[in-house]
Amino acid sequence: MSILLAGLSLVIGTASCKSSEDGSKAGPSAAKTGLPDTPAAVVAEPPKVAKPDESGIAWIENDYAAALKLAQGEGKPLLIDMWADWCHTCLAMKKGTLRDLGLSAISADFVWLAIDTEHPSSAKVMELFVPKVWPTFFVVSPTDESVQAIHAGSAPVAEFREFLLRGASGHLQVLQADGALLPNSPLAHLRSGDRARMQDEYAEAAAHYAAAREAGGENWDRAATTVKNQIAALAKLENKLACAEFAGAEVDFMAEQHNSSGADFMYWVSDCAKALKRPAAEALLDKALKGMRAILKDSEAALSYDDRSDALATARSIANKLGFPDLAATLALQQRALLAKAVSEAATPMEEMTYAWHQVEVHEYLGKGHAILPWIEALEAKLPNEYDPPYRRGWLLLKLGRHEEAHAAVARALPLALGARRGRILGLDAAIYKAEGNTEKEREVRVAIVSHFESLAPGLSPKKRLLKAKAELAKMDAMPASQ
Repeated sequence: MSILLAGLSLVIGTASCKSSEDGSKAGPSAAKTGLPDTPAAVVAEPPKVAKPDESGIAWIENDYAAALKLAQGEGKPLLIDMWADWCHTCLAMKKGTLRDLGLSAISADFVWLAIDTEHPSSAKVMELFVPKVWPTFFVVSPTDESVQAIHAGSAPVAEFREFLLRGASGHLQVLQADGALLPNSPLAHLRSGDRARMQDEYAEAAAHYAAAREAGGENWDRAATTVKNQIAALAKLENKLACAEFAGAEVDFMAEQHNSSGADFMYWVSDCAKALKRPAAEALLDKALKGMRAILKDSEAALSYDDRSDALATARSIANKLGFPDLAATLALQQRALLAKAVSEAATPMEEMTYAWHQVEVHEYLGKGHAILPWIEALEAKLPNEYDPPYRRGWLLLKLGRHEEAHAAVARALPLALGARRGRILGLDAAIYKAEGNTEKEREVRVAIVSHFESLAPGLSPKKRLLKAKAELAKMDAMPASQ
């Protein structure tokens, strides 16, 4: 048993009333989830493990069966990073938190698996561990393949360590003979909420998060994370009124959380406030804007460049909703300056690519899209095998009205893309044809989008995007011929 798990065993054994989770595995969300036709005990070759990085993490790439077997053999929990190379937050986590020396003390206590969610080999794993946002991290007990903890999005090192320890604690409980420990403990509810979210049971998830917050008490150290998860679950409900009311109750508390949880909460406030009537909605948005600006003003806040850029974009959106265009422009200028600093400090072109979307979006917002074109063109030249730079360049060229060049950028991006992302790039091509007024070519591409999504394996096929693509095609088919 590792030092970490031995220590957790002592903690759980002496303080189970405060920190134990429910060891029950009943219900579909906690059931064993072994890969169909891929027995974990049968691996043709030893897992391909990368050399340990700065934090001591040795990653296994896209091989769930091999990682699971290794975790079972060593008795360690399995950490799964569900990522994609189009995801700027994924890239920021990889070069930031996941390489931080702060993880070095516990990195050897986990088996680390990175799953590229766009790769065809990831289809089966995507059916088992379903990310709702990118990146999503899972801690899985290899004993029964049950999910013990989930973290969605970015996190500073301290928060990520807490997530890992929570997952390791759950794995230890699975290893214990008696298994069942305090089903009404805050961590048990937190874990149940995570599992319900993974199954799209958002009302159930929100109820578990609320119970976790209540059970944890006033000074619970996981309160902010739990509140962020609760509002994210409520925001997925068809009726967003409960989300807006919850946002109003928690906005002051979350404004004090100067980290990614606080910033993410304000994003969901912005989304849910529309459920309220105008005066109440504006009052809530005003609180969210002030809260976000307080978080951004704190130079010591646990936020990466990518987190800060996201937060500035959210604050800008809220300012526009409140009718403050001058403030929105100021926030955009701050974001542009921040990104320039981040790019100047990037050690590699791949690190630069972390900021590609934010760079082109904020410059276009400021009416300076032409000024960033040389940078995105140079990045494309540095990374000839990456689809993201030409894809972002194509979007910017569309906004600039340079349609022929935009089509050419899409043509360069498409052969480099896999999975659902290829559908997104085709969607950009359709948008370009729409801007040109070429209905025939637009429909041709939209047919290709539907066909592409339908051709993907179940774990890789995005159901909501497929439905949206079909709706857009049906809308075109319903148009009079003259249109």
